Amino acid sequence: IDRNTGEVLAQNRLDGVTQLYGSPILAGGKIVLFTRDAGAYVLSADEKMTVLAHNKLGDTSPINASPAASEGDLFIRSQEYLVCVRKK
Repeated sequence: IDRNTGEVLAQNRLDGVTQLYGSPILAGGKIVLFTRDAGAYVLSADEKMTVLAHNKLGDTSPINASPAASEGDLFIRSQEYLVCVRKK
């Protein structure tokens, strides 16, 4: 979505993803989103929105919140844990 006009620039459906509760965010020039039960997706931030990575956190409780980015860290809250992901 164009932040100035609200125009939809690209749309994509991720196969098999049915429980997306949190909002996607833009972090590090990529779109990051978490599903309730299928893990994390990293997408290219262009009109193709290509899946660059699909990972699971190893936490079996649902993720119901949007991720938050701060100073290079990515925070994810599940039903049971608060996880911080960062580069070494």
